[in-house]
Amino acid sequence: MNQLSILALSGLLVVGNTTITDTNKTHTPKGANLEKILQAFKHKGSHVKKEFPGILICIEGIDGSGKSTLAQELKKELQKEHVVTLTKEPGGTPFGQRIRSITQNKDIPLSQKAEYLLFAADRAHHIDTVVRPALQKGNIVISDRMIDSSVAYQGYGRRTSIEPINAINKWTLGDVWPKITLFVDVPLDVAIERITKRADKKTRYETEKKEFMQRVRDGFYAIYKTRDDVYTIDGTQEIHDVVKDALTVIKKHGF
Repeated sequence: MNQLSILALSGLLVVGNTTITDTNKTHTPKGANLEKILQAFKHKGSHVKKEFPGILICIEGIDGSGKSTLAQELKKELQKEHVVTLTKEPGGTPFGQRIRSITQNKDIPLSQKAEYLLFAADRAHHIDTVVRPALQKGNIVISDRMIDSSVAYQGYGRRTSIEPINAINKWTLGDVWPKITLFVDVPLDVAIERITKRADKKTRYETEKKEFMQRVRDGFYAIYKTRDDVYTIDGTQEIHDVVKDALTVIKKHGF
């Protein structure tokens, strides 16, 4: 097992006692039964949604969709009347910032499993130390990305098996679940054009081929096909119109 895989698994095991044997193979690990592993995670992550005083709003979309800008603008508007916690995945904690420096750096090779497990480690810590405490205080929590990005990017984009991703995602969330998910959607060419114009150094995902990003976008569509807690927003609009549409959705939920 390489050092990055060990780091990822160590992060996950901070919040549980499940042990997984990995032999860097694409099929069932030696000494372990994949079905039993998944059942263990499903048992530990049996997802019972809890009602908190606050609400969790997740903003999702492909790179270049404008979701991060929306998150920042929403905070400005909502904090006029509410206490707002703006956070993100990965990178919403000091631990997460270290994870982000690895996952976003295209110069550091990552296997598919290690990449996802790093995100899962970040999420487990993020939920326990930032999101749940803020919800318990009654805050509106806005998260720039969460579990749907893992399914879209690692599941559909990287073509990693989605079943274990879903199982581990539920385990890391525990009793937390987004009240509202805002999917900022833009055509692929628009997203690529925006990314190209950015002056800062491109991340691992911003340098991926167009085919990868198309799979990710298609993945979001597949995930949201049967969900009733997701609201699609046209990200090609001017930012004030994007914010207006998002606020309309949030106000329908009483906030």
